[in-house]
Amino acid sequence: MLELVNLSHRYPGSSRAALQGIDLRVQAGECLGLLGSNGAGKTTLLSLLSGVLPLQQGTLRWSGKPRLGLVPQQLAFYAGLKVRENLELFADLYRLHGAERRQRLQQCITICALDDKLARRSEQLSGGEQRRLNFAIGLLQPADIYLFDEATVGVDATNRQHLLAAVEQLTAEGKAVIYTSHYLEEIERVAQRILLLHEGQVRLDLDKRQLLGDDHGLLLEWPDAPPTGLS
Repeated sequence: MLELVNLSHRYPGSSRAALQGIDLRVQAGECLGLLGSNGAGKTTLLSLLSGVLPLQQGTLRWSGKPRLGLVPQQLAFYAGLKVRENLELFADLYRLHGAERRQRLQQCITICALDDKLARRSEQLSGGEQRRLNFAIGLLQPADIYLFDEATVGVDATNRQHLLAAVEQLTAEGKAVIYTSHYLEEIERVAQRILLLHEGQVRLDLDKRQLLGDDHGLLLEWPDAPPTGLS
């Protein structure tokens, strides 16, 4: 569904590239778990894929014309609107109509536990609740490939499990997913492949089964010093 060849990016004025020579493929029905410390290049990569940043170097190939859904690291909704108003606005932007609109809205509201928050102004939600609204808006969009950029930061443990289950359901339905997180247990749960970025370069790109130890936990051998910031 997606292939990157020698993808690189350097921000203006920076002394080093944010991404250097990235090669990877993502297939339909596959979740690629993207690990890396702060500044490793994870958000830059998703920004290039979603068109937020212009392509500077390398090739980005899509199979056909896939629809793309994004749950960004930064909150992306209208703080002054109520939760229901935000969801309905984005449903309009995604051109959802009729039964599909009603079904997807209710599904996202239920998954993200927003039923009792619909009448509240979005700016009045707690940090974790705002994250769940952000997640719901990204999940609301019908897409072939979904990009999740540290989408569960600040979400409590119980609701995080519901969000992860929704990611698993996407790949079960044949969607492609790229999922970034600092939480190893999240990547272990949702991803079939794990890619480690360090200083803008791919240091590991392996099937998850290659990284499972006898205790069924991930065993990562860092290429140099372990990147900081992982928890």
